Amino acid sequence: MSGGIFDFDDDGEVSPEEEALAFMVLMDDDDEEEFGERSGGGGCLCALLAAAGIIAAAAALPFLV
Repeated sequence: MSGGIFDFDDDGEVSPEEEALAFMVLMDDDDEEEFGERSGGGGCLCALLAAAGIIAAAAALPFLV
């Protein structure tokens, strides 16, 4: 009996090497082509977090001095 579609050497078991090979074969690396380039939505979040950090540091500074 076969070990499955990823049992490339037909030994009845799927080894970790066969799993890794199946992952590389089936991996979808066309995401950027499918959705276009990155949307840049993370830039706004980064700016917001940076501003919050600066404000928090400015608010904490009088207590540290």
